[in-house]
Amino acid sequence: MPSHAAALLTLCAVITIAGCEKPAGFQNLVAVKGTVTLDGAPLPYGTVGFAPTAPDGQPAIGKIVNGVFTMLTTVDAPGVVAGTYKVRIEAIELVREMPAAPNPGEKPAKPDNLVPEKYGNIETSELEVEVAPGMADLTFDLES
Repeated sequence: MPSHAAALLTLCAVITIAGCEKPAGFQNLVAVKGTVTLDGAPLPYGTVGFAPTAPDGQPAIGKIVNGVFTMLTTVDAPGVVAGTYKVRIEAIELVREMPAAPNPGEKPAKPDNLVPEKYGNIETSELEVEVAPGMADLTFDLES
């Protein structure tokens, strides 16, 4: 029965390799990383979001840690599909305590954003990038 064991082992290897492939369209991703500063200081935390301008584009997101970010298209696909993107940047403070319930008709308090609100919306941020193979690291210098 060694031939059955070899066939089973080969089948398992093929399934494992197939399962490791990136999703369709994500094979040629461009590595994108960079820095974000606010008034000259590294942004301690937050997110960078890329929204494609092309209808068939793929959005991407990056986590900011001590002013540095790396973009991901999906958890299994580090990098970004080449193309043009509008950019949003947010740094929402975590809520450590539950805020008191608002009075009827009163809006609940919004968590604080370390960066001006305009940067958190792709329509108002005025930030745009062109992602292409061999590109340099990005730098976003935000101002209050």
